[in-house]
Amino acid sequence: ATQRTGSSGINAEYGVISDIRYDIDQTMFIDDETQARKEFSLTRHNVLNDCVSVQPKASCQWASIGKLSLVWQRQGSVQESTTTEVSLPQVPVVALPVFLSCSMGSCGSVFSPIPVTLSIVNISSYVQEVDMIAEQGDSFMLAGHKHLRCKILPNDKEHLQFHLIPLKHGLLTVPLPSVKLLRHPDIESAVITNKLIRSVFIKPRKFVSSG
Repeated sequence: ATQRTGSSGINAEYGVISDIRYDIDQTMFIDDETQARKEFSLTRHNVLNDCVSVQPKASCQWASIGKLSLVWQRQGSVQESTTTEVSLPQVPVVALPVFLSCSMGSCGSVFSPIPVTLSIVNISSYVQEVDMIAEQGDSFMLAGHKHLRCKILPNDKEHLQFHLIPLKHGLLTVPLPSVKLLRHPDIESAVITNKLIRSVFIKPRKFVSSG
């Protein structure tokens, strides 16, 4: 099952947060150190972002993560602390029959081809039919094979190899492939590709004078 990471953004005005607790639904998720006591002081315009990771125990269409409890008090106030509870969102949990990974460099140069290898592994007990198309996006040109359609045996893998040629410099967004599982048309491509590399740094092209 896919692992979900959640974060909460909290804005306060001269306040002291004495404790943040996550009441995770233990029937659906495994959490890690979500009950640890945390204390923070916030002033005007400060924003606190707290992040936890939870792992689903089983596949289901929608799962409620639980609740967030925030114990806070205005700085200098003689009143007792206030507890605010917020319901965490529901998320879809999908048991994926395949695992997709990407091998490519973390940097490159303008107009210099970057080799890319997409590897898809069948982690289910059944033969999976895969239709995968590599995309080039607006910042790259694509050279090589861009389409893979095949059947993958259990515990076997297939590869799609090509080159991306950067047309710009800077931190560029890597285009994600389009992946369809013909046995599972309800699984969206974005769910399969959500763990792939999202960006690559491209250096400007160097020009050497002949004089």
